[in-house]
Amino acid sequence: MGMGRGAGRSALGFWPTLAFLLCSFPAATSPCKILKCNSEFWSATSGSHAPASDDTPEFCAALRSYALCTRRTARTCRGDLAYHSAVHGI
Repeated sequence: MGMGRGAGRSALGFWPTLAFLLCSFPAATSPCKILKCNSEFWSATSGSHAPASDDTPEFCAALRSYALCTRRTARTCRGDLAYHSAVHGI
């Protein structure tokens, strides 16, 4: 529980939980496009459970694109739990 330790492999269990939460809330009545951002991120990172040392630049680029997408949808996603979960995960 020190402040200098990295997240390690225990943080990898966060992504499936986040995916479940994001898919659990319907967005049919909301103008929030967070599900589009989520699907773009998942398609960019599919097939890699943990970024290896040679996959890190691709994962970082996908994460940057995901963060940019969430920033673009921020105004229409106020109060959307899926949006705030995604931003917190990033």
